[in-house]
Amino acid sequence: MDPLYRRAVLGTLIRSGRAMSTSEITKEILSSRPMSTRANPLDSRKVAEVLRYQTRKGTVRRVSHGVYIFVTGSMARTTQWRCVRWERWYDEEEDQRREWAGARNSTDTVQ
Repeated sequence: MDPLYRRAVLGTLIRSGRAMSTSEITKEILSSRPMSTRANPLDSRKVAEVLRYQTRKGTVRRVSHGVYIFVTGSMARTTQWRCVRWERWYDEEEDQRREWAGARNSTDTVQ
């Protein structure tokens, strides 16, 4: 599982401050950044997988079927900060991909 997905899911839950369903979390993330362009696109099943694991860890609590809430104090403040600001990590990765693609294209044309 992509660590960016974990940060995005937890960051969305932390920011909301309320219980959210997997589909709500997925819509919120995809409205912010186009995660579907990645090699392994984000969908509700991947969000549920992340939340199941985080439930076992004690970071989130299952409120009802498919609805989860973040457990306050279950994570270090610096980790929470990283999760809430997951978009910055996503943007940095996209910038690197564009640079690499540009470098690859420019070396392909030089002979």
